Amino acid sequence: MLNKTALLKAAVIGITCACTLTPSWAEEEPMTRMDKILNDYNNNYNCGQIVPMDAVNPADYSAENLLQGLRLGKETLPLILGDSMDLGGGTLVYIRQDDQWLARIIRMGTSITDVYTNKEHNSYWVFFMHTSEAPGPIEYLYLTQDDAHCGELYSPADLNQPHWNMEYANLIAFNIDGKGNGVVQANADLYGYNEKPKTNWYQYLTDNNGKDWSKALPIDKPETAPTGIWQKVETVKPDPELLKSLTGQ
Repeated sequence: MLNKTALLKAAVIGITCACTLTPSWAEEEPMTRMDKILNDYNNNYNCGQIVPMDAVNPADYSAENLLQGLRLGKETLPLILGDSMDLGGGTLVYIRQDDQWLARIIRMGTSITDVYTNKEHNSYWVFFMHTSEAPGPIEYLYLTQDDAHCGELYSPADLNQPHWNMEYANLIAFNIDGKGNGVVQANADLYGYNEKPKTNWYQYLTDNNGKDWSKALPIDKPETAPTGIWQKVETVKPDPELLKSLTGQ
């Protein structure tokens, strides 16, 4: 049996060891280069901004089959989508300007839903929504060769009333004419207290080429889609030559 002195000595040694020996799981690992890039990305970049290719390496997206090309008819468009909720910098677009590729971010936790382009194929409306954990409102990235602007179409007022029901608006059709007048048509399934949802229809209006949009206006189900200068494009596998150019930059 240990005497009192021995017990005190053992206790001191134990305390010393406990203070100097930190278990490996409790040690804070140093921030990796990619972690730092992503930390900077999340804190310093907003939707539509150009980000360093190091932060959103297209080869990483390609390896996970998360790149999508765009096609209108038989024509391949000089834009590649990186559609991921968490890889690299999240969801983004790579746009080719002359012989150089630029990456413009959208936002973490989102998914691209629709893309439209004009006749010259030098401007785009990229629609997306928050899809991580819970759906969000319709959002957009308006993209030209020189600039980008992001915005949001506010959710209809009758959604998720009187409590949260995972209700959200779906973009159904979009267009803007040559005079700047445009429409977004959307619908939403409202559940209320019934298992069978009721589908409500809405439209958003603009008279200044999409710089500003109205609130969601209730309408009857439209019989026709809006017409204008924008054409909806198809998402396809990236063109091999474009992909080689992008990943080789």
